[in-house]
Amino acid sequence: MSVLNERTIDLGINPSNGFLNIISSSKLVMDDKSIYTDLTDDLFRNLLTKDLLKNDIKFFVIDNLASLTPSIDENQKKEYDPINQWLISLRHKGITTMVIHHTNKSGGQRGTSAREDNIDVSLMLLKPNDYSIRNGARFKIKFTKMRYMVDDYSLVDNIECWLKRRDDENGGNHYWDFGESSDGVMKRKVLSLLGEQGLTQANIGVEVNLSQGRISKLKKEFEREEYLAGRELTKLGKDYLRRLKDDNGF
Repeated sequence: MSVLNERTIDLGINPSNGFLNIISSSKLVMDDKSIYTDLTDDLFRNLLTKDLLKNDIKFFVIDNLASLTPSIDENQKKEYDPINQWLISLRHKGITTMVIHHTNKSGGQRGTSAREDNIDVSLMLLKPNDYSIRNGARFKIKFTKMRYMVDDYSLVDNIECWLKRRDDENGGNHYWDFGESSDGVMKRKVLSLLGEQGLTQANIGVEVNLSQGRISKLKKEFEREEYLAGRELTKLGKDYLRRLKDDNGF
């Protein structure tokens, strides 16, 4: 618990003000040796539900699913079903749940995809192409599922988050910096060169130092996202470029 408290204080969050409640599995076991921190266990799920309701928690984070389901076969949907029904019951009680899970070696989520059947939004954290281990916590956000119609979706597409050290001593030692990812800037430039300037894929490859194969894949991606129709920008594509352009252009 001391390490968790230090991390939250480092981000400028005071755990004692009630803004953040941490339910540590190690502390639960220390307080009550009979508690088994496994979400497949009915008693543990009931204990969590009572605690969430008692403290009027509206946003609940499970970090992480693998650690809190040690006895489950990740590939079996039926073994996850009781947890899924419990999460739905929390939704009905007005509690939003964020479930943090690991990816597999192929980059998708580990285990059964049925976990996503009843969720509203799924996000994947990806390493930027120019990522270095010295960057620390730096990643891109990719939406892999979105149930809601969001007019401003383009504003959160290709967003990069970076945990940086603060120069001053106000509000913690670190802060989150947000901005368009380097990959997003490249995609936007390719879209502009295709749809606004009408360059050929070969000329674009020279302009941005990408292979024609990569340009071709991006073109197909733009068409799937309805930013591009043939060689013409769609209204959605024009809006995407208009919203995300820097004041100084590319």
